[in-house]
Amino acid sequence: MSGIPDYFAATSHHISNITISFADADHAAVRAVVYAWHRYTDARPDAIWLGYYRDRVARTGDGWRISSLEMQTTGASNHHVPERFQIPFDRLPGV
Repeated sequence: MSGIPDYFAATSHHISNITISFADADHAAVRAVVYAWHRYTDARPDAIWLGYYRDRVARTGDGWRISSLEMQTTGASNHHVPERFQIPFDRLPGV
């Protein structure tokens, strides 16, 4: 089984300018500006990723949880992730 330590020797994500827009008392959209730096375990050069995290969150009986997230790229150098993708979290289907 492989994981993050097998792929990255080091990584650092810097988050700022967080905004939260409430759709109602139990649902919100969250946006944050991101600067991410990655050092890979293989011979490729270090990568930089700039952009936004755009999340949808919902209040559950266990507190606030992410129902979906998306990385939106505004700039990148040597990065491994496609310019735009979305990962829905299956722990809150339909939220």
